[in-house]
Parts: sequence; C-alpha cells; structure tokens
Amino acid sequence: MYDKPLIYNVMKLELTKRFIFTALILFVLLAPERALSQQQVVFKDIFKPLVSSLNTPEIIGALAGYTFTDTLGNQVRLSDFLGKWVMVDLWYSGCGGCITANEGMRTVHDSLSKQGVVFLSISVDREREKWMASITHGAQKSSLNPWAGMYVPAKGTITLYTSGSGHDNEFRRAYVPKNIYPKLLLFDDKGLLISENPPRPDETPMDLIKFIRRHKD
Repeated sequence: MYDKPLIYNVMKLELTKRFIFTALILFVLLAPERALSQQQVVFKDIFKPLVSSLNTPEIIGALAGYTFTDTLGNQVRLSDFLGKWVMVDLWYSGCGGCITANEGMRTVHDSLSKQGVVFLSISVDREREKWMASITHGAQKSSLNPWAGMYVPAKGTITLYTSGSGHDNEFRRAYVPKNIYPKLLLFDDKGLLISENPPRPDETPMDLIKFIRRHKD
C-alpha cells in the first residue's frame, strides 16, 4: 500500500494536468478566429512543453532535488537513480540499531542487488572523518570514533554523506522528522516513496526481501 507522500504527489500531478488542460480549452474556445495562428504559437511554445514535462519522473519523484557526496568527493544526485528501485538506509555513527540494521541489510543486498534494486547508505554524521572511519573495514578506533569499522555496508552499496549538514540536511528533515534511526525508505523506479517504514532487516532480513519483492513485482 502506498504511503501518504506518494498519494500527495500523484494528486498534485493530476490537479496540475487538469488546470493546464482546462486553461488550454478555455483559451481555444474564447479566442477569436483571427487569433488561430497565435493559439498555435501559444500551444507550441508554452502548453506542449509544459504538458510533456509533467510526464517525466522528476516532477512527481520524491528523490528529485537531493544531492549527496560519495567517498571520492563526487556529487551524487538521488534523481540519477530514477529507473531503479532504491532502498535508502539513513544512519549515524554511534547508533547501535544502525549497526545491526546494516548487518541485516547485507543479506537483503545480496538477494536483490541484481534485480534492479539500488542500495544507498546515507550517513548524517557531520564529520567526514568519522563517517569514513565508520564504513572502512579495519579502521582504527579512536576517542573521536569508537565505532570505526562497525558500519561497513555490503559490497556494491552506494555510500553517501551529507557534506557536513548532518541533521540539518533537507532530505533528512523531510524523511526523518523525529530523528529516529536507522531510517529506512523504499522508493520505486519513478522516484516515488513506497514506504517510510518497511520491515527492519536486523530483525528478519527475509521479511524486508519479501516486502520489496511484493511491491516491485
């Protein structure tokens, strides 16, 4: 069953389409015959591109507009993953539940990564050094980060960071309003939020695998 953000996005899209088509019909009906050529120009230059743009995933995709940084310092747009299902895991160093969720997520990743599902591990740590130490196998623990090496994701997982914005990150504020971690989010191939509360993989990884397959297939 779809979550409220998905329903809201679809309703907004449909209302926008209806408004545009209603405006177009009124323009054609009320304009004088001598303005026919002008009507064609308006439709070609204004209405047609606008209507076409409404059919693109970016308009209704909840992933659109958010950018993170990967381990190499590259900017990664979440909209780049449109066309694939996306499983997002938001976490921070020091979160015990995030450690166990990450361990269970490895099983989920191994089962679904070759079936059109992309896995994103997004840290809300403010310090890049802490984040990098947490996801690096064999990293030396320190007073800054006693959790070094404890959040290593499954091989093939795309690991991202908020570039220092931490809990103030716009994506985090939109989807984790209560600061409860780990926060798992499932998006479909159109970038729409399917679930903001899927089964936790640390409890029963197979439940999450079945959940994703049920919605995806």
